[in-house]
Amino acid sequence: NPNSNLSELGYILIRYLKKVAFNVAILHTLKLEVMDANKIAIRFFEKSGFSIEGKLKELFFKDRRYYDVIIMGIVRKDRR
Repeated sequence: NPNSNLSELGYILIRYLKKVAFNVAILHTLKLEVMDANKIAIRFFEKSGFSIEGKLKELFFKDRRYYDVIIMGIVRKDRR
């Protein structure tokens, strides 16, 4: 939540999510989807080690318009 007073909470949560995904569940890769209009979230995920892997064109309909969805991912060996 960009309006939260707990600005570091997102980074703490994503760090633990990656720890559980890669160390507990022993996943090789972790993926997510984010609307392309959500530039703040995309920047946050990039800073957290995720990279853009693809785009789903006009997948999401909201407020009488279609939005693309960005696919992002991180591989175990690339995590920070």
